Amino acid sequence: AVKFNLFVKIFNVALPDNSRPKTLAKGDKVVVELERGKKRKDRTQAHDPDEEMWGETSVQVPVTLFRDTKGKYAPKPFTLKLLQASDGLPLATFVVDASQFATVEQAGPTSTLKLSPVPAKSTVKDALLRVTIGCTFLREAREGEDDTSTVLTGAEDESEQDLDGFEDSGERLPPERLEGFDEAEED
Repeated sequence: AVKFNLFVKIFNVALPDNSRPKTLAKGDKVVVELERGKKRKDRTQAHDPDEEMWGETSVQVPVTLFRDTKGKYAPKPFTLKLLQASDGLPLATFVVDASQFATVEQAGPTSTLKLSPVPAKSTVKDALLRVTIGCTFLREAREGEDDTSTVLTGAEDESEQDLDGFEDSGERLPPERLEGFDEAEED
């Protein structure tokens, strides 16, 4: 397991007038939140979506990434949410995979993300977010840390598990306990 810091520097948001929700009047403010589950999240201060530049605005969260058997980092999705500042109403979202940005370097290039509307909750269709995303190396995770006990599932390793040290005791389950299972082939 490897510890990284996922960060998103936000330059500005663009909400075309034709997709601005009725609940978001001119002058109302929005926030951007980076979230994974309930525990890991960070949010910006409120900004007017019509501001040209949001200045030094960024969100960041710590990330633990696990390598699969081929040395690639397993996907770890986070959600960028555009929220109405007054009531937290979700306006639009974008999913960011932290593993795609994992690097020792500082950050990638500035990108413009097209956000997706939140089904049944938002009329925002064409929101754009201009950002720089990075996931910078912090350190190798130490044994015993909370995240290191997480088991990577779905790995693409199809080799058989080494069962040396597990002795066959010769005991067999009674037939009524095997109901519904096929009898294993004996060597």
